[in-house]
Amino acid sequence: MIAVKRVAWGVSLFFLTALPATPRAASASGGAGAHVLASTPQGVVRQIAAHVGAQGTDFVLSTLAPRELGVSAQYSVFLEGLRVYFDLHESEIMLRGLNERHTHDYLMWTRARDDAKDGRVNPVDVAKMLAVTEATRLDLYRERTRNAILRDRLSAFTGLALPDELVDPPAPPKDKPPQIDLGPTLKKFSMTRADPRIRRKILHTILNIKDAWQFAVAARANLDYLRRNLLLAQEIYQQDRASSLGAAMGEVTMGEAEMVRAAKAYYSNVYLLSILLGNENSDPDQPTFKGLDPQFLYRLTGQKKGEERGGYVPKSGTGFGQSDAQ
Repeated sequence: MIAVKRVAWGVSLFFLTALPATPRAASASGGAGAHVLASTPQGVVRQIAAHVGAQGTDFVLSTLAPRELGVSAQYSVFLEGLRVYFDLHESEIMLRGLNERHTHDYLMWTRARDDAKDGRVNPVDVAKMLAVTEATRLDLYRERTRNAILRDRLSAFTGLALPDELVDPPAPPKDKPPQIDLGPTLKKFSMTRADPRIRRKILHTILNIKDAWQFAVAARANLDYLRRNLLLAQEIYQQDRASSLGAAMGEVTMGEAEMVRAAKAYYSNVYLLSILLGNENSDPDQPTFKGLDPQFLYRLTGQKKGEERGGYVPKSGTGFGQSDAQ
């Protein structure tokens, strides 16, 4: 538990209650199954599929999601709903982080304002702190609006009343995905003569998956640093060598939001690849979600977890969180 001075919590609570309320859907009623938002990407897409099946794909597509090149109307809806699911989780974390940042800036401004009365702070510095405080307040207001819009959209995709707060945000995988070769992949799915635009999109998606993995590695390394930095700030604070935790707490929260962005980049591109390859069932009455199975890329390539083709492949980047080949 992070120790924070009582005055800091008091100001934080002030901002949480004093800011205009964000429109929220009514809390989901108790119980399990279709009335509760699923906690996994695959589970959420299943809920979207069930709702789309009841409402009609054409209606949902015309109001919520544009059709993508090489993707049916139905799976375009699934993909967009999946992205909104990740965006809302990220927004929930961002709201908390922006509130923490704004609270910190407010405390710094009030302290500078009081010190200016005794001539210990230049009035120009006070004005600068006020400008920063109002700017972070604006960031918080904008994120509250974005959050309300995302909530409305995800509710429309799933047909569910969302809880007041989403918990357990999805995280990117920890295991490095197997190497995907374009040629063998196209041949396996009989797509060597497919529309050049589709083949190009498949190539771009494969490259995006590779980048998304490095995104996850970088986000995880950054979050590790930020958490260590927060522990250091807490230690300094507890020794009365600092009057607050500074921006460390808010930075950790922002790092957690970055992890959700990495998860979105990875899972949405892997599912898109499965759809583009024709790996998902084209029957609108029996949609599938194979691309969201954690084992999908291993089945696609025939590789096993931890296996590297073509001999030893050096780690990418720093290799943080990546095991050496055995």
